[in-house]
Amino acid sequence: MNCLNILIVASILSTATLSFAKESPTITLPDAAQPAIAMSEAIPDWVARWELARCLTILKRYDEAIADYQILLKEKPELHKARLECAQALVWSGKKTEADTLLEKIDTAQFSVAEQGALADLYVILKKYALAAPLYRAVLAATPEDHKTRLKLAEMLSWEKKYAESLTEYTTLLKALPEDQQIRRKFALVLIWNGQHEAAIPELRKTLP
Repeated sequence: MNCLNILIVASILSTATLSFAKESPTITLPDAAQPAIAMSEAIPDWVARWELARCLTILKRYDEAIADYQILLKEKPELHKARLECAQALVWSGKKTEADTLLEKIDTAQFSVAEQGALADLYVILKKYALAAPLYRAVLAATPEDHKTRLKLAEMLSWEKKYAESLTEYTTLLKALPEDQQIRRKFALVLIWNGQHEAAIPELRKTLP
């Protein structure tokens, strides 16, 4: 299995879990970029370096990956998908300040829905909720049945104490997933935080044997 296939598999696996913990949010890898050139053509150095950086990231050799991403971006600063991937490697290696600086120059104009979601996840880790929210909403506009992303948005809004907006997203989730007890319990907690204790009681009862 080549590195490109590994990245795609990692992306699928990373979206398999619905739960989104506040302290360690799940990050969705962006879609692997389409080959920059036809495979029948000569492969330039920058393409080889990009694939090398991706391989190193998959193997969690973040420092090496970051070094190659930095060389790549110095040569090709217009590769904003590579910039996103480098920021992910920086975050995963604990270098949040460096990731934040790198993302200041990012352009999402050509980003796929998955890449918009991945960037939003990074902004959440960096506690830049105002930047994450419109990206999550853009993802939901394109894929309204993406329950994982809606849950991320609902939780993030509750952390910001935007309870009414959070409850709206939880209500939408519960209409689609009425049997999900964890979502219902989170919904009930936001009701409590919003002072709606009476409304929270039946919601909590529904989750108990």
